[in-house]
Amino acid sequence: MSGYYFLRMVRRSAWVIFTSFAILLSGCGEGKVDDADKEALRTAGYEEGAAADLSILNLTEEEVAQLEIAKRGGLDGAAAKEIVELMHDKDLKFDIGMEMQTLSLAGFSATALVELVKMGAVRVWETDLRVMKHAGIGEPTIVRIAERKFVDEKDDLLPGRDYTVLKAAGMSDAGIESFVKNGGTVLQLQKVELAIRMGTSEQAALKEVGL
Repeated sequence: MSGYYFLRMVRRSAWVIFTSFAILLSGCGEGKVDDADKEALRTAGYEEGAAADLSILNLTEEEVAQLEIAKRGGLDGAAAKEIVELMHDKDLKFDIGMEMQTLSLAGFSATALVELVKMGAVRVWETDLRVMKHAGIGEPTIVRIAERKFVDEKDDLLPGRDYTVLKAAGMSDAGIESFVKNGGTVLQLQKVELAIRMGTSEQAALKEVGL
């Protein structure tokens, strides 16, 4: 073997060894528990395992503080991790701790919160979501209303709080969904509400206004 080819083999072997070592080192850094973050999250109320799982997500100090705020509303640890990962995947920081707190306290399930974050509804529609929940509109119906606005991007949606008028008049969740699906306007909402309060069935009231 000539000196030239021998030197090439040595260089190639050295490069393979160096690359493998670099990959090994980078892998060791992934998924490492941050003890300070873990302790802060555990103190905030997250269970040991959840705190550890969250601490490996490369959180900033502000994100840890936001997770502490969210936990005061009872946010589930597994849901918190999934939500942080969803936001990180979009190159966003977890900065919706207060929204998570208020929506959790309003009674939204962990599953619904994850879905609402995924569709981008929480930050801009937190008040509407919360008011609808407090008014007694069911969680599945609220999620479907949000999907129509944020996923289907329909421009015929009224503010979420407007639909609470129908609930207060006695309309069922199915009736509200029908009203939303058919693009009910404010004027139609007012007429339907009045008709129901006057004793008309919700199906007849919706039919009277063309819905």
